[in-house]
Amino acid sequence: MLVAKRVLVADDDQPIRRFIRAVLEREGLVVEEAVDGRQALSKIRHDGYDAIVLDLMMPLVSGYDVLAEITRERPNSKCVVIISAAAAREIEQADPSIVRAKLRKPFDIRELVAAVHSCTD
Repeated sequence: MLVAKRVLVADDDQPIRRFIRAVLEREGLVVEEAVDGRQALSKIRHDGYDAIVLDLMMPLVSGYDVLAEITRERPNSKCVVIISAAAAREIEQADPSIVRAKLRKPFDIRELVAAVHSCTD
């Protein structure tokens, strides 16, 4: 029996979050959402995901803080795809040991899907 791969999409922008979810579900993935970094951390602490799509620029708890927590709590996670409207220089600062892909908004949805699949294959 094939188990569906699980993805967490953490983005404070609801339309973007829902769009990513819809696209990834059409790819046969099981997708959960987090509306901010705080909720993402709670979900990550209590559940494992095959991939995490993470916006870096979120209020309360930033995506950078979420990445730092993933590094501490789940150091074997190497499948985070980050998306951000931040400058390319800021995106490049993300820890390459756990980040599979770095995409800048507006991102190409095919690139996002390919990056997530590279995590779940």
